[in-house]
Amino acid sequence: MDKAGLHKLLDLGEIKSEASILIFSEEIGNRINYVCEFIFNHVLKVNYLLTSDSKQFEGSKDPKINYSTKEIEGALRILPHGLLSEKGAAEKKPVPEIKNDMIYFYRNGSGRDFYFDIFSAVFYFISRCEEW
Repeated sequence: MDKAGLHKLLDLGEIKSEASILIFSEEIGNRINYVCEFIFNHVLKVNYLLTSDSKQFEGSKDPKINYSTKEIEGALRILPHGLLSEKGAAEKKPVPEIKNDMIYFYRNGSGRDFYFDIFSAVFYFISRCEEW
């Protein structure tokens, strides 16, 4: 990626979309806030709202991501690996896994919608955990 592409990727300007994504997590902490702000605000330029209220989540008409172990119909489901709920530095490095010629980190089992915990993978790499 050249310098112009990097600047475009990390553009911290205004959110250009009125779209909003609702994200359900049983535990909301600094790590998931950090990851969601990076993914949705800085990269995708869309609004998001984190909630731990399952009734609010289930009743919403917004696009939804279920980041929990609960089964909730009508939402993209990402099973948490556990990194975002840990405190302190990660003790061990994620094990890369290759599937369909792609490299994945933080495999989360069979994963109905996602084969891996993309939020944990993003957190690991943008926070530079490997240097802690």
